[in-house]
Amino acid sequence: MKQSFRFLTGLYSVVLVFLLACFVFFPFSGCSTIQIAPTDGLGVCDQIPEGETSTICEISVRVGQKPETVAGVLKVTNLALLAEDVYTAQQALDFIEDVETRLNEAKTAGNGVSYVSAIDYVRNRFLALPAKVQAFLVVVSDFTEVDIGSDKFLTNYDIDLLLEHLDKQRAIVAPFLVT
Repeated sequence: MKQSFRFLTGLYSVVLVFLLACFVFFPFSGCSTIQIAPTDGLGVCDQIPEGETSTICEISVRVGQKPETVAGVLKVTNLALLAEDVYTAQQALDFIEDVETRLNEAKTAGNGVSYVSAIDYVRNRFLALPAKVQAFLVVVSDFTEVDIGSDKFLTNYDIDLLLEHLDKQRAIVAPFLVT
């Protein structure tokens, strides 16, 4: 009971910080600069090119959460954690750039990366972040704990989705970077 109360209190704090941060860091447009859902009505899983597949979309069906929802929560959480100085913008940027490099290497090499090895890699990088960051990002555990077998690989479509998400995360981090 105590843990769920702490989690709810923490979540409430994150939402309040997010709202304040929106108006501090994006004073003219507020939170509207952070898009959580697609504006065209189609989700990323509705836009898979003909003849291609998406491991991310397959998993989202299994866990019952759209990729856009998880991405939106991650964006809001990242903004709130940066605004609260839970971790630095440089730590966030290093994380983004490291994962982005690995994804680009996998795509360029053409041999792909398995979903399991991608999750393991990100999880290990994630564990290097401060404990408070880890506590708030429990949201993605549904996607990281699903058993899909080690033979499932991220497709080029999946990698492109992830790279696009990382670009959006970089845009959130940018105002917090001290030059």
